[in-house]
Amino acid sequence: MMKLTEEQKQKRRDYYKNNREKCKEMHKNYYENNKEKFSEYAKKYYQIRREEIIIRTGDYYKKNKESVSKKRKEFYWQNRIENILKQRKYYENNKEKILLKASKLWIEKPEVISAWKKKYRAKYPEKEKARNLAKYHVEIPKGQMCELCKLNKATDRHHEDYSKPFDVKFLCHKCNNNLERIEVKNDE
Repeated sequence: MMKLTEEQKQKRRDYYKNNREKCKEMHKNYYENNKEKFSEYAKKYYQIRREEIIIRTGDYYKKNKESVSKKRKEFYWQNRIENILKQRKYYENNKEKILLKASKLWIEKPEVISAWKKKYRAKYPEKEKARNLAKYHVEIPKGQMCELCKLNKATDRHHEDYSKPFDVKFLCHKCNNNLERIEVKNDE
């Protein structure tokens, strides 16, 4: 690879400044035409410098934790529908494999599941307490329809306020999940 003089570098910079859109289009076309070559190069580069890259990205994350998590959340909410559709498609194509893996996890590693549950209970004790009180003291009336969609039978108890454990709405599973997602988004 030949070394450029300062004069040549400056000429290139000036050309790029004056023809920015043209250069971007050229780079884009070049990348599209050589996509496979770039992906192979990237894989080889990562394999050679794997440890170095992991350390570098970890250091960057530690220094910029707040901005990185903020960008991740923004990206998640901007691409949420697209990602949900991808996940659904993946689940439909691999349903048996996923269910088998989940059931194996429940059987082979119950301590992992119980650790997840303990962590959740510790993080949200008021939710857990309210849900348990409602589960054992508020019965869903037979034939009760969902209070939101009025199409499906009510299977879940939804709390608007966890400090009032007996004040619940009777919802179908789908509507309850939608409400929970909305609440999580508003909390963030």
